[in-house]
Amino acid sequence: MLTSAYLLLLGQRLETILGLSILMLTTCLGATSGQAQGHQLTIEGKLGEIRARYATIKRELPTYSTVERELTDFSTEGGTLKAYLDGDRVKSLVAVLYGETGRSYEEYYYDDTGELFFVFQRESRYDKPFGRVVHAREERLYFDRGHLIRWLRGANKPVSPNRPEYREREKSVLDVSRRLLEAARSVDEGSAQASVPERPQVAEPLRAIVGQIKQQTSVPIFLPSTLPATLQQQPLYVSGAATTDGYQIALTSRPDCGANSCFVGSFEAQRGGEMTRAHAPADAPPDHDKFILLVNGIRAHYKPLTCGGSCSPPIVEWMSDGVLYRIQFDVEWRTKLAVNEVERLMVAMANSSIEAGAR
Repeated sequence: MLTSAYLLLLGQRLETILGLSILMLTTCLGATSGQAQGHQLTIEGKLGEIRARYATIKRELPTYSTVERELTDFSTEGGTLKAYLDGDRVKSLVAVLYGETGRSYEEYYYDDTGELFFVFQRESRYDKPFGRVVHAREERLYFDRGHLIRWLRGANKPVSPNRPEYREREKSVLDVSRRLLEAARSVDEGSAQASVPERPQVAEPLRAIVGQIKQQTSVPIFLPSTLPATLQQQPLYVSGAATTDGYQIALTSRPDCGANSCFVGSFEAQRGGEMTRAHAPADAPPDHDKFILLVNGIRAHYKPLTCGGSCSPPIVEWMSDGVLYRIQFDVEWRTKLAVNEVERLMVAMANSSIEAGAR
């Protein structure tokens, strides 16, 4: 039978053991909490360093050299890439990827060792194929030594590292970064070889429509690489339609333009079309219809600006493999240019279209 003295001693030992257990548990929890706080402070410190490096690159961006190219393997409708280099080091990449239902604008930033440290992405969605933007979402991704340490969505809402898509996102962004770097460096190496020139890109306002037109027509598409400097500060809106035997692409100063006042220019093609007969020889005055010679000795018809009840912008048209190509463009666009300067700008757009080759 247990004595009262033995029971008292047993109770004292159990109390001691329980006290030690509580003390150990409290110590472990405190250490874990301290480690978590230390880890969070380390992350915040790294984020501060990343933001400082980002600000430095943005400030120095105008001093870097650049290379550009078209991207064909990143999205359904193609895209563009611009790389900023400090010497032979890529410091930033800007990619614009086009799709039928939207577009993606992406910026990538690299430190002096070539490591990716920050990515900004904005995805825009259209209300209809190649329509207007109705929704946009932004993301910011922070990297340290090849690992995603902060992922912000929308209004700077962090995504938990414990979510299953977190590591998948890390992997996919690093993969796209690697591919874009390879594309940028291939441009840099190719630019040193005069025998393999880079093909000029389609002028910026027209790029979004090229993919749509290519899917709908069988005629080669000829579009310029640059537009007149008179339109560089003017917001432009592109629309287009096509059939098997031709296409029409329009540039306007307002969306859903239905009046001459907002018409800027058009690019058309029609298989089996016939070039307008000129009413004057090639040496006619600049304000008369005439035949002219484009690049590669191509014979073309030029019609200057004509005004009656309303004004019709100048036109240049030519034939290629049975297809009539026509450019009509208001190259003056609320400025006043000499008649021969208008003709020069029209011829330059036609030559740019031909020299770039079929898109």
